[in-house]
Amino acid sequence: MAQCLTNVECRTTPAASAQFTHTMIVGRQYYLISDVDCWYALGANPTAAIGTTGSTFLGARTRVPLAKVASATKIALIAASATGNASLDILEGSV
Repeated sequence: MAQCLTNVECRTTPAASAQFTHTMIVGRQYYLISDVDCWYALGANPTAAIGTTGSTFLGARTRVPLAKVASATKIALIAASATGNASLDILEGSV
């Protein structure tokens, strides 16, 4: 089966931490990309914070693969400076 990226959700990259509404599916491969520098956090109810332990930096226009999750997980993000847009994508055929 061919593998391709499919968009799951798009949202703004906000000035305050905000979560995607999508709960990541166990064992599936996800990718995150933003058009501005931002920080993101994963967890059951995550809060992203700039430059803190538990949050990871994501450079603008860099697609990052997220580790396959072992339990239902959400992702939160916060803009590093200017706000923008972010996309959470799933690799179809990654089961």
